[in-house]
Amino acid sequence: MDVTVGLVSGTTFRVPSPAVREAFGLGTLTEPLRAARLAVTGLPADAVRGGETRRRTRRTLELAAGPVTPQMAERAQAILDEEDALTSLHRVSYPPATPPEPLLVRADGPGSARSRGLARWIDRATRRHAAADAPTASVEPAELVEAGGPVDAAPGPVTWWDALTGNDPETVIARLGEVFAEAGLPATPTTVVGGYAEVAVLAPGEHVLPAQSVGLTAGGVLSIRRPSAERRASLHRQVVAGVVVAAVHRALAAAPGLTVVRVVVVRARHRGHHADVSPVAVLEVTRASLEAADLGPDAETVLSRVADALRWQVDGLTGELRALPLDDVPEIAPLLARLCRFVDEEPRALEPERATAFA
Repeated sequence: MDVTVGLVSGTTFRVPSPAVREAFGLGTLTEPLRAARLAVTGLPADAVRGGETRRRTRRTLELAAGPVTPQMAERAQAILDEEDALTSLHRVSYPPATPPEPLLVRADGPGSARSRGLARWIDRATRRHAAADAPTASVEPAELVEAGGPVDAAPGPVTWWDALTGNDPETVIARLGEVFAEAGLPATPTTVVGGYAEVAVLAPGEHVLPAQSVGLTAGGVLSIRRPSAERRASLHRQVVAGVVVAAVHRALAAAPGLTVVRVVVVRARHRGHHADVSPVAVLEVTRASLEAADLGPDAETVLSRVADALRWQVDGLTGELRALPLDDVPEIAPLLARLCRFVDEEPRALEPERATAFA
């Protein structure tokens, strides 16, 4: 292992940069933002719980003193809409998993060509979980009549569903990895035991924030300029909190047997071929608390209300999330070991004796 990989300080661990991208993706938030924008651009808001409006956009423009050109108004509105989308990530809704429909298969002899073809198709479908997320295959009734035999249900997808709802660790971990990637969320499952799952979330970088902000000067004149450091830090915390809530919501929707999701939020600062990774938040969210939550308030407020054992410390000078001591977050050890190895392997179920050392 490269000697530059390892413990940097009490709050930071250095890992290969490609490993971070491999585990979390590029962190562009393209898909979540697309869904969130539906609610802030006047398009159908079915994909967003709580349906964000453009009240803030209208209020800012209406209160502006003096004339505002159409070009400036359009530019200001675009910036505010983008901010509204970024701060509405926690309102994006994800459909709950449903049991797959049985595949109807002719009860031909096991050696027939059609039977072998169907068996191969079912095996592929099971591996892709097609019964849960893609159009299911069916056999026409006329073909069944011609077969002159009984109709059986293929057991593959149902077996997968039983494993998912029964919290089989390998099945749940694989499924969570898939749905996080599909949803474009920078999250990865680390461990599962019973109805309890641990998930690591990569805090999006500030590159996702708009380069400019909209406001009113002391005289009430509309202003579009580079945001202050305080403003960027505040907006960034809202984005991080929104991604965390979205990741928990997606995990609980995808795995019906889960009751608690524990999240470790990490920040990665890239240093060439390596990245300095630090934990910046730890929390637990139960299914009951999320289902009962009012998602109308801002993401940081929602997170503080739905999360148990929340560790979310803000630096009083910069407004950034403050890094937590590695020794206080032992559950991050398997993730760091996985990033350091940088091997293409699946996370494993929670071991009875979990590593807590970082040296």
